[in-house]
Order: sequence, then structure tokens, then C-alpha cells
Amino acid sequence: MSTRRLFLSISAVFILIFLAHSLGFLTVLENLSRRVISPIAKTIYLIELKTKNFYAGLGNQQNIISENEQCQAKLRELYLDQTELALLREENRILRAESNFIKPEQKKIVAEIISKTTDGASNSIIINRGSNNGIAVGDPVFFENGFLLGRIINAETTSAIIRLITDNRSKITASIINQNKTQGLVEGEHGLSIKMKMIPQDENVQIDDIVITSGAENKIPRGLIIGKVESIQKELYEPFQSANLRPLADLDKAVIVTVITQQ
Repeated sequence: MSTRRLFLSISAVFILIFLAHSLGFLTVLENLSRRVISPIAKTIYLIELKTKNFYAGLGNQQNIISENEQCQAKLRELYLDQTELALLREENRILRAESNFIKPEQKKIVAEIISKTTDGASNSIIINRGSNNGIAVGDPVFFENGFLLGRIINAETTSAIIRLITDNRSKITASIINQNKTQGLVEGEHGLSIKMKMIPQDENVQIDDIVITSGAENKIPRGLIIGKVESIQKELYEPFQSANLRPLADLDKAVIVTVITQQ
């Protein structure tokens, strides 16, 4: 068959199909084809759509995981910054308070409490600074805004033991903030409380008077707060009176302390 005849045959077929479509002869066949092909096409479309959504969702999930990890990292950094800021504020507050009673020839060492020992009669704590830092036996220790905690009774190279003022063996010369600047001796009471003794009988001591270190001892400066007078024991024929004291700060909550040493 020549090329011309093939072309004429193909053209004739297309013309017949066109005429049949125009006259409606192929409507039934076209409808039947649509019914057969439509479900298949729809299924293919849905599969393609779900595939696209799956990969899109997978990409979004990976983005969410990445963003969550970044948020968690930033949150951890924020916690670290907040903790560091809180510690710096605590140390700055302590350092500002120290300037009120530390003498020029004395220096201060900030330490952390690492252990506590209480057996009913004695009361002591251990700190993470020692003789390598200049700490020596007899050095006074305070916390917060100048509340006396006790003094060093043993100094190792990297640690030291503090005998608290509530310890039975603790004795500190003290002064009451009153008109006479009443002097006395503060001693520990069974590891639980403190008591000021050796107060002259004729001194006027009142409830709520503040008791501080007197400065009479070599290493302990005047002005460290010991406590407040809670009750008074006074016998008419006794040469001295005494007073039970209440600490103005919770000694059990001390975490960061300051040791006063000699330069």
C-alpha cells in the first residue's frame, strides 16, 4: 500500500469517528469507557495524592522534630543562664553584706557546704575550702547578711570542719545592742539552741534585743549577728543573769558560707 493510500485511509477513519461522535453514535461507547476507566483513574489519583501527602507529612515531621530539639537546647541554655545568674546574685548579696564588718587586715573566702553532722550534742558542717585557700583553725564563718554560723575547728588542704554556734562546745564572746553594750558569753545548747551567759546582774536586758559578736576575740570581728533575746533568766542573789537566744536565720538552710581569714 502506497503512502498516499495509507494517508487517505487514516483520514477517512478519523472523519468517520468525528461524524459518529457528532451524530451521537459513540455516546454509549464513550459512557461505557468512562465507567470502566473512571474508578481506575480515581484510584491512581488517590494513591498519588496519598503518596504526596505522606512525603510532605514526613518532611513536616522531620522539621517539627528538628525545631523541637532546637527549642529543648535553647531551654537548657536558659536554665543554665538562670542558675548562673541566681548564684551570682547570691554571691554579690553576700559580698555587699560583708563590707559592714570585715576589717582591712582580713579577707574572705566563699565556700559551699558539702556535709553536715549532728549527733544530739555536737553540731558541725564540712565545707569545700581548706588550708590551700588560706583557711585556718579559729576562723569565723558566717552566711547570708552576716549571721554567724560558727568557726573552723579543723582545716585540711581542700576542706574544713566548722563547729556551729549551737554545738555544746561552742563559746563566743558577744555583745547586746543596747545602751550599755552588755557583754556576755554565748554557748551552744545541746546542738539545738544558743544561750548567752555571764551577763552582769545589773545590766538591763530586754526581750528582742539583738546579740552580736563583741570583737573581743582575736579573729572574730565585731558585728556578726548571733541572734535575738527570746527569754531571760535572772535570779536575785546570783551575780550573773542569762538569756536564751533565737537565731535570726535558719542555720539548717545555709548552703553558701563565707570564712573570714587573716591576710
